[in-house]
Amino acid sequence: LRHVLLYAATQQLEEQGPAKLSLRAIAREIGVSPAAPYAHFPDKESLLAAIAAGGFSLLRDVCFRAAETSGGDPRALGRAYVGFAIGHPHLYRLMFGGTIESFASHPDLDGTSQAAFGFLRANLGGDTDAASAAWAFVHGVATLLIDRRLKADDGDTLRLVDRLLQRFEAGKR
Repeated sequence: LRHVLLYAATQQLEEQGPAKLSLRAIAREIGVSPAAPYAHFPDKESLLAAIAAGGFSLLRDVCFRAAETSGGDPRALGRAYVGFAIGHPHLYRLMFGGTIESFASHPDLDGTSQAAFGFLRANLGGDTDAASAAWAFVHGVATLLIDRRLKADDGDTLRLVDRLLQRFEAGKR
């Protein structure tokens, strides 16, 4: 039931965002009693934390595939990160938007978020400052694109991301 609840909740999140996520609606949708979700998640935040942990695992997997297929090109990681954010805006906002007050209160979430950053750090030579700068850059680009504050003049978002990543790489040197 836990996996079914997570799947249904993730679908609801992707469609409506975290604010409208309802444990009762999820229970109704999957055909269980309104109390059934509470056997697996003591409250809505615990459910959201589990969804966010899954998001960090997915983000890490997406970035891993990008690194693997590109031979470790940092720009491929950046494109993968931004592509993930654009493809899953509600999940991305849940992961980074402050909806979950304390990651430390949710060990799985804390662990998966740290693993995702650890992967980024390891693929950028192990330098925490370099990884933090790269993360801040792609996070900003992703957020601006999701919020529609940054738009490609030619309508090609991926080409814009590539140009911005090239500028970032040039600035690092």
